[in-house]
Amino acid sequence: AADAWYHGKLDKEYQDMELDDYLEKVRAFVESEYVPALFMGRKMDKDKQDELAGKLAGYIGVSKAFVLSSNLRIDLSDFAQELLKDEKLMLGRLDGRITGPVTAGSIEDGTSDPSSSSSDIALLNSYQDYLTKELGFETDRPFEPLSLDVNMKWSLPDGVYVSQEEVIYNCMSRNPFLKVWVLCGYYDGATPFYAAEWVYDHVFINENREENLQFTYYPSGHMIYMEKDSFDKLRKDAEEWYLK
Repeated sequence: AADAWYHGKLDKEYQDMELDDYLEKVRAFVESEYVPALFMGRKMDKDKQDELAGKLAGYIGVSKAFVLSSNLRIDLSDFAQELLKDEKLMLGRLDGRITGPVTAGSIEDGTSDPSSSSSDIALLNSYQDYLTKELGFETDRPFEPLSLDVNMKWSLPDGVYVSQEEVIYNCMSRNPFLKVWVLCGYYDGATPFYAAEWVYDHVFINENREENLQFTYYPSGHMIYMEKDSFDKLRKDAEEWYLK
């Protein structure tokens, strides 16, 4: 929804809203209509499917036919190639504001992610310049900013997903001095802000620990520090948070 708003793909009613206000409206739809409807599974009748598809399409800037063909469940990779298909562009996974031509590979592992390519170039060149010129370190070994060989070795048993709610609950409950600060980029498709909200909504900490949990949002992608305005805000927010 945030990506569609940024790229101007929404109807005027939604496009004219401030992003924060618009996302509040989308949250309300997801929580009160979308998720309960998906819970019905095959019991959902055709009229309800059609109604839900129309609303979801309006919120994320795609056609109702695309939503229906996806069985109301939009995969990020498909959405990344659908939103700007008329311009023959795809969205980045790490930052949905960054676009590029559709290429072979997977957006999930970064091989076709235009936002991954742009950030790798900027970060890698800066790092290597600092390493050789400032630190005087030289080597003939290649530097890999991201090793897919390592990533692919992460695995879980079938039917199991990563769940940290209990770990977070135990840590925050046992240590009254532990503070948790969750940073969210609105255009981050790798670790979406709403997924983080869902996780912490299911960490049932006591009320006397609520003040130890803080969320802060940025108009950024996955790496908040890549954009100067967000970086400056992050630094200011961090100084204030550490002094609490």
